[in-house]
Amino acid sequence: RYMVDWLLQNSLGPMWLAMCQKHGWVADVVKDGVLDALEDRRVDWRAKRDAGEVSLTALMPLHSEVEHHWAYFLLQPIPDDAVATAPDSVRGLKLLDPAVGSGHFLVVAFELLFALYLEEARHRGLADDVAWQPKAIVESILENNLHGIDLDPRAVQIAAAALWMKAKLTARTAQP
Repeated sequence: RYMVDWLLQNSLGPMWLAMCQKHGWVADVVKDGVLDALEDRRVDWRAKRDAGEVSLTALMPLHSEVEHHWAYFLLQPIPDDAVATAPDSVRGLKLLDPAVGSGHFLVVAFELLFALYLEEARHRGLADDVAWQPKAIVESILENNLHGIDLDPRAVQIAAAALWMKAKLTARTAQP
């Protein structure tokens, strides 16, 4: 899972931060100090590993859902051209998994995109708008953001089922 998280967080993450800069928003993870806190904890965790205080295979503890969504993000400058060409909305992001298999990448991307949709709704002052409620967000992610193909039609069925279950659970349990 960590590799899926790393790849998604370091592709969708900078795109989201560029979108925020484009609109003059301050991303919640920046405003709340989550990215800086994670980086500081990473430095301490590496020192503990190097000193033998924690196992080489032990994972750094994470304390919130937000930290899970950004745990592997590497702090990096966002280039001006990335800000200029960033989509106007998270609804404009397209993610393709060209070998979808069981849909693991798409399910994890779904989780991150859902959080970004909710944050965009808050930035835009649309959190109460029906188009930005959990059920509508789930539908938009499935219709607009996530795409997967595979040579094996059974794999596509498994991925579709995994996304359907994730979408149903998210729409039922999410709080805007």
